[in-house]
Formats: sequence, C-alpha cells, structure tokens
Amino acid sequence: MPASLISAYRSATNWVYFSSYFSAIVIEEPITFYVEYWPDSPDPYKANENMRWDEYVDSEYNNSADFVILDNIVYYDLYDDMIPVKYDGENVAPSDIIISNRTYAA
Repeated sequence: MPASLISAYRSATNWVYFSSYFSAIVIEEPITFYVEYWPDSPDPYKANENMRWDEYVDSEYNNSADFVILDNIVYYDLYDDMIPVKYDGENVAPSDIIISNRTYAA
C-alpha cells in the first residue's frame, strides 16, 4: 500500500489485527527526457531515475529501438540513419546518466 496510508490502516478498526503484514510500496515515476531531431519537435521519452544510457538502450523503455550504441557513442536511429545523440555539442557516452527534462540533440 502507499506509504501515506500505512498509519491510517494500522489504527483503523478491524485492520489493526493485520498491521504487522502492512508494508509500504515505493512507486517510482519514470523521468522524462527529450530528443530533438527536427527543429522545434522534441519527442518525450521515459527512463528510470539515474539510468545510464547503456542501461536505457537495453531496457524496455527502448522498445522501438530508437537508440543504439556504436563505437562507445549513443545514436538515435532515424529510419536507419544513425545520428549521434549530443548534449551541449558533445556526443553522449553510454556511461552518461540521463537527466530528467533535458533535451538532447540528434
């Protein structure tokens, strides 16, 4: 159950008998980042908090295989054209952490 409800359930009539069985679940919302490959048209993508690009490429978030790693650089696969993903003009490395709400260039 959500952590915010545990104390209410532990003190509620009839639920108090089961209080030792209650535990909080942590619901992590994925972060959002963007890749702009045409001027003024960023696409939102999802990733886990603190996820590295190499983890992202192998994750379920990359289900359409938009991103690949070649020669230690992250690429955006746009209709089989491999475009390096960049941030501040620098190629994104597989070990770089994806930053929430950041717009990357491709």
